[in-house]
Amino acid sequence: MAEQRFDVIVVGSGAAGLYATLCLPASLRIALVTKDKLKTGASDWAQGGIAAAIAPTDSPDYHWRDTIEAGAGLCDSEAVRFLVEKAPDAIQSLVNLGVNFDHQNHDLALTLEAAHSQPRVLHAADTTGRAIVSTLTEQVLNRPNIEIFSQAVALSLDCDPETGACQGLSLLYQNRIQWFTTGAVLLATGGGGQV
Repeated sequence: MAEQRFDVIVVGSGAAGLYATLCLPASLRIALVTKDKLKTGASDWAQGGIAAAIAPTDSPDYHWRDTIEAGAGLCDSEAVRFLVEKAPDAIQSLVNLGVNFDHQNHDLALTLEAAHSQPRVLHAADTTGRAIVSTLTEQVLNRPNIEIFSQAVALSLDCDPETGACQGLSLLYQNRIQWFTTGAVLLATGGGGQV
């Protein structure tokens, strides 16, 4: 079995995995592992918009309240708080990476939808997921510190028996089992990843 060493291994190449990979310092050697080819995950199918409290009349507090009410008691309040507070910076980061959201009069176009009390939903035509994933994929492909392992299946995590810290993983790649060692593994496999 071949063994390779990376600073960080990201498993999953949907919007979350691609974005996380791009947020890591360019000085790190990164492995991006995907079970298929890039741009084939569920994120690419998302037609709806992406919400963030970026309007001058909006706030993360309003966004939190709307989300908690719409969740009918099923939401983790702290997780929602974290999400809505980070959303405006994440949108700005996506814009900086080149995602072409719809505009209205030179500003990002915001729509009022579903359970939102404020206009806060951004779109990229009717293919928001595809626009985000395509842009992030292009950025990943242009980073020399990122090595992509397509059509690779992560098999198991290698955890230190004393500390529990993950120090690598095994995967099936090019018809053979390979071991990757690392300082950190980030799992971004989505809800259907069978992890």
